[in-house]
Amino acid sequence: MKSIIHPTIRAASGPSRRNQIAGLLVALCLLPMLTGCALLLVGAGSAAGAAGVAWVRGDLEATLNADPRQIEQAAIKAFEELSIPLVSSKSSALDGEVIGRTATDTKVSIKIESTETDKSRISIRVGTFGDQQMSRRLLDEIQQQL
Repeated sequence: MKSIIHPTIRAASGPSRRNQIAGLLVALCLLPMLTGCALLLVGAGSAAGAAGVAWVRGDLEATLNADPRQIEQAAIKAFEELSIPLVSSKSSALDGEVIGRTATDTKVSIKIESTETDKSRISIRVGTFGDQQMSRRLLDEIQQQL
């Protein structure tokens, strides 16, 4: 038996161009939801000399007018004030790190990098995905200790 295809009817050959474009647009619209919060400005300036503060993918980042060693000592005092047990602490003139654990065993990590003389960038992460409120409270306490 012979099969006849009408000349105006095309055989199905996968998704149409319109469906492909629609799928691509949907994927592009959903992409920001998959990457998390890229950048949310939180505030700027304080008596301790924070040049700016930003929430970036679970980290609270700020620039402080202090060297890494001073920030390390301020972070240790902040941990004591907030009853966060210190796990480890180390610093040099170029960088530093302070790690603690909350009462619920949530990791608190503070990374410090010198950016120029007496200025350093600090990055605070609380937990796996970040806790903005707790990070902000910790930053405020560090600034008070400086």
